[in-house]
Amino acid sequence: MQIRYYQQKKKRLFTFFQSPFSTLFFSFAMFFFLFYSIPDAMTQLKTEGLSLELLNDEDYVTKKEDVDSSSFYYLNVVRQHIKDDLAQKHSFPSSISVEDKHETLTLTYSFDEELTAQIKKIIGRYRPDYASVVVLENRTGKVLSLYDFSRKKGEITPQLALGPHHPAASLIKVVTSAALLEQSGFSTDENFTYRGRSTTLYRYQLKPDSKRGRARTSTFKRAFAKSNNVVFARAAEQLLGPGDLYEMAKKFGFNEGINYEFPLYPSVFQRSTDTYHAAELASGFNKETLISPLHAALMVSVAANKGKLVYPRFIDKVNLSVAGEDLILPGQTDKQVVSSEVAKELRELMKRTIVEGTARKSFRRFSRKLKGKLEMGGKTGSLTGGVPFGKRDWFIMYALPKDENNVEEVGHGVSIAVMLVNKKRWYVKAAYLARKITEYYFRRELKQ
Repeated sequence: MQIRYYQQKKKRLFTFFQSPFSTLFFSFAMFFFLFYSIPDAMTQLKTEGLSLELLNDEDYVTKKEDVDSSSFYYLNVVRQHIKDDLAQKHSFPSSISVEDKHETLTLTYSFDEELTAQIKKIIGRYRPDYASVVVLENRTGKVLSLYDFSRKKGEITPQLALGPHHPAASLIKVVTSAALLEQSGFSTDENFTYRGRSTTLYRYQLKPDSKRGRARTSTFKRAFAKSNNVVFARAAEQLLGPGDLYEMAKKFGFNEGINYEFPLYPSVFQRSTDTYHAAELASGFNKETLISPLHAALMVSVAANKGKLVYPRFIDKVNLSVAGEDLILPGQTDKQVVSSEVAKELRELMKRTIVEGTARKSFRRFSRKLKGKLEMGGKTGSLTGGVPFGKRDWFIMYALPKDENNVEEVGHGVSIAVMLVNKKRWYVKAAYLARKITEYYFRRELKQ
């Protein structure tokens, strides 16, 4: 009787799955799942019409005694016009009429038009679903290029580059590494045991007495190069205190404004709620740590600038046309995030990503002539999520002259962030695009 009952039940289920009703049922179920799985904060942004979100908070400006008070008035005028023009005209304003002061401001930006044209050409060859590229000059923080691309629309407003709507993924391992390197006695040669795949992060992988899977060991520096989630999670669990990682993220610019000229919504890093959540945050295996490509480039520049965070600058000069003089706008004071020794160790870790790690193939045929003159390092990252929704493919990198004798030839170097959003297929690797941009930039510098 019991066998017959289960046979009948199996037959009814088979009939249901073959019926048109089942197709309709599962279609509705999938619709509601996708609809409610997107956070409310993200649903306001449409996939093809992303809104550029800029803070409009006057308190963001902190008055300094060494800057004339009228400069703050003009700063607020500049901020508001940049915000309005980006939202309405999709471009940065070149001049601003200030009727209250009977003055006209002429703005000169830091953008390198020749470099941006080349980036546009390189991305145009592969046409990914979405792409965003930011190039910063290390020493000054000047934004040399800010380029966004959509496969459907071509070049678009730099809303992807400026908005923190993207999972940081393994880029956050730079922050975790900095926090660990500040711990006394920590060495990147230290060995960690892990089980299972290095690209996953299950609860059993954090248990020291777990017997699932084959036990393997990896040094921390190899774990960085290969982007090993489990090693990073276990290292953070063993060596970092409850608030250490959060405080280091704040130092790197998370949860705060990173630009004075037009304040953007800050990148997001959460406080951990439990042990597993802390492991997710430390490894980047989560969708709640959000970052913009601009901030990603800034983050890697900390290592290039000997531990100093040099805030990005878009405006080179503001000229008062009527008065016939240049206006000095107040700006943010650069801050020391980590010591120069920690920054050097971070660079050593990042160099391994290019030499033997996840970006090795992309840089295999890098120009030999340039390789002899440059020190390069970077970090990859990949995770599905964000707005627009898709598989994020990240690569952030720095490039510096190998010694001071090369500064006149190749300059002080740049930091680059490349983010691709792939929906159904991959067209090109972010690391490969970063390599092509680097080669172009320094070949041009050598010719000058």
